[in-house]
Amino acid sequence: MPENKDFSFRLEILDECLRNRYRNWTLQDLIDKVSERLVERYNKTASKRSIQSDLKYMVDEKQAPIEKKKN
Repeated sequence: MPENKDFSFRLEILDECLRNRYRNWTLQDLIDKVSERLVERYNKTASKRSIQSDLKYMVDEKQAPIEKKKN
């Protein structure tokens, strides 16, 4: 697991978003939300690849029950 503030903070934001079961999140929605919060705190943004890697980490390493749907 990468040890940096951005990674931990991104996971925290993603977890918060995905716990809201009343909203269907798209990848772009998650990128926008994480970037918004990162700009507020660190004046940085999140890339698509970072969010995809974070989601993969959550599923593979932390066994998060994240469902993927293709439209």
